[in-house]
Amino acid sequence: MNTDLPHAEAQALDLIKNLQSSKAAQENFKKKPLPQRAEYLKKLAESISIHKLEISKDIATEQKLPLSFVEIELVDSLQKYLENLYIEVSLFNQPNARLPVGVVAATLHHTLLFPRLLQIVASVIASGNSLIVNLPVSGIVSLKWCKKILELSDVPTDLIQFLSGNTSEISGLLAGHPGLSAYIYYGPTSQAQSFMTKAMQRQKKVQFFMDAKNSCLVHPDFDFEKNISQILQPFLIGQGQLDINCHRLFISQNVEKKFYEVLKEEMNRLQKSRTIEDKSPWTELGQDQNLQSWKKSVAQVPADSGKILWGGNWQNDLFVQPTWTQDLSNCSEMQQHHIPAPLFIVTAVKYTHEMVKWSNTGYLGHSAVIWGPEEKALSLGSQLQVGHVHINRWTDFLSMGTPIKQSFWGNPDLKWSGSFYSDVKKM
Repeated sequence: MNTDLPHAEAQALDLIKNLQSSKAAQENFKKKPLPQRAEYLKKLAESISIHKLEISKDIATEQKLPLSFVEIELVDSLQKYLENLYIEVSLFNQPNARLPVGVVAATLHHTLLFPRLLQIVASVIASGNSLIVNLPVSGIVSLKWCKKILELSDVPTDLIQFLSGNTSEISGLLAGHPGLSAYIYYGPTSQAQSFMTKAMQRQKKVQFFMDAKNSCLVHPDFDFEKNISQILQPFLIGQGQLDINCHRLFISQNVEKKFYEVLKEEMNRLQKSRTIEDKSPWTELGQDQNLQSWKKSVAQVPADSGKILWGGNWQNDLFVQPTWTQDLSNCSEMQQHHIPAPLFIVTAVKYTHEMVKWSNTGYLGHSAVIWGPEEKALSLGSQLQVGHVHINRWTDFLSMGTPIKQSFWGNPDLKWSGSFYSDVKKM
């Protein structure tokens, strides 16, 4: 897809211009019965299916992610999500128990932009609302594909509108404008506080998805040597820049020495094959500030009593080695703070319950991955203070639960028919 055309960033005045047409589109669209709205979801899924390979290639390039990961875990999953939603909306039998809220606004961050954008679009269409969404200029490919899919699916003009240019001014207006009924935010916690304040003043429905410091727990009874590539996948794909990535890896002291050997062997193997796109850990960082965060963190490791287990080298431009640490102090700020870069912390503990203990000391609660015998993994997972736990896998991102703690703030209902996208009443 050609992205060389001039692309002007949206201004605050553009929101004012779009709001009236968005309201008018929503007033007409909300009158459509659910089976008619469901047809749009079906068309969205069909349009994605037709252009699946093109979309996957373009999104993989934009997001700097492996093509196979994007095609299977993001685009394929999105298509299936839309197909299932089409069936759900078609069969929904309580249309009179819910009333669309009106115009929904959203500010989206660069990472995982395309599937998240389409997921919100689908919920807005199913619930009978309209959408004004603010996207970063770096997501121009995702924006153009979304527009094309909406056009191919005959979604009414002005129902879904875009403001490109992730400025604080526009996000502030989206959060605080009285003509917008609900607000969704994906992005860093550091930028969210002022938007929260503006949304609270208007008492509107909000969902803030923010920073993550996700844990990976490897039970001592798990065959990590045989499954090391799967264990490392949640760390390496995306170079720790995605909120779905793992950043902290807990292992048992009983296997500590062997685990370090296996980890280094696997990383050395991947480094040698780094010319093969889907197997290389040397993927590019998304922006310069991520590089600066990585450099600062690597320099901080010895000051926090840690050692570099593997990596720590800067190749060129935005290409860096994924970096693994060991023996880092549990009091280190790096154990807590979100670092959008490949700085991964390996912690060895004497007892498995300490994995839960040290994971739960964090103030972020997005998600976790546990590898181990199912019953024991479920026991550990039930104690973790996170919104979603993956057991012996790392997939199904579109169906993940709502984060908790300081990773999320607002109305936790993610369903199109729930209390965020609708005013629900008992009948």
